[in-house]
Amino acid sequence: MNFTNYLYRMIGLRLKNKIKVSYTTQAQFTRKVKDKYQTEGSDLPINEPTLSNILKGKPVNSKFLMSQEKIDIFAKMFNVTHEEVIFESENEILNFLKFSLLLILFNNSDSNPFIDTSTDDIFFGNATYKNIFKDSFIKEEILINVSNKLLINIISSSKTDTDLDTYIGAFNYHCDDYMEFFIDFKRLIFNHTLHTNFLFEYILNSEENYQVFISSFNNFIDINSDKLLEFYKEKIKKEILKESKGNNDSIFARLNNNFFIEVFSSEQFLNLLDRSLNIDNFILFISKAKQTVNEFDTSSSICMYYDKDKLDKDIEYLKKFYNDNQNKKIKNLTELNLNILDFIDLTNFLENQLI
Repeated sequence: MNFTNYLYRMIGLRLKNKIKVSYTTQAQFTRKVKDKYQTEGSDLPINEPTLSNILKGKPVNSKFLMSQEKIDIFAKMFNVTHEEVIFESENEILNFLKFSLLLILFNNSDSNPFIDTSTDDIFFGNATYKNIFKDSFIKEEILINVSNKLLINIISSSKTDTDLDTYIGAFNYHCDDYMEFFIDFKRLIFNHTLHTNFLFEYILNSEENYQVFISSFNNFIDINSDKLLEFYKEKIKKEILKESKGNNDSIFARLNNNFFIEVFSSEQFLNLLDRSLNIDNFILFISKAKQTVNEFDTSSSICMYYDKDKLDKDIEYLKKFYNDNQNKKIKNLTELNLNILDFIDLTNFLENQLI
């Protein structure tokens, strides 16, 4: 997973636009840099080839986009802070986080969320992002659990009951029987180990389903933007604002890819996901899954009739479970599974088949 590709491209594009507005041409900008910062007998800090690579977001002869000296020069040439060289606005921060969350979300699949289809969404409709995503995607084992937890949040951010049905439909389409459905569902909800190729193939192969996904994803970002910005301040901005001790301790050296992997696999990020979960939709999603399991079972054997009243009753049970247990420490995953599944009448099945 490479979280820096998008960041570097974003910074390069912004600096390119700033140069065009303030200095007209790149050659004029480098001349100004030469006049101000080149000392006798020294190399030009930012020559035209170096500038060209920076504006493309392309590190050359280095792991990082630019040295601390170059960050200092850009900050002074545009009268901005070091942080504003990296992120100029909250919108840029949120777009970086959106792209990063998509990398995490698709960590368990082989799909690219930027597909060739018509969409009015500016972010998902950006053709450049498709190639950046492709060049940035490397699976990270440490992010598999995070990916599943994030997926639960995205699904639970669905705006309508019908949108939730779309995600249930992905499981339904993939599974041949209730056993397979339930095992996959358990891997997502309880173990956070589900490989999501089938789900995203189902979502991305239908324009209607794709729009449901975009809506759910954007709704999660919109509702939790304040939490995400606060997380940025606590984990990322703090690194940007640290005093650099030479070029080997530059901002970009600190904001390397390993740093972002650690940030997004941290307890703080997992806690953010826990705090951001739409509990009502999550409970409804589980209840819909139970209904689907019963429908699978009904098609192959005699089963209890499951109606709207039963669904509503199960939702109330799950709400009560959450209220009673949200602050309790469950000893282990098995105990948690059994406690929850007591409320949806699948305890015996779980004990016999999955534990």
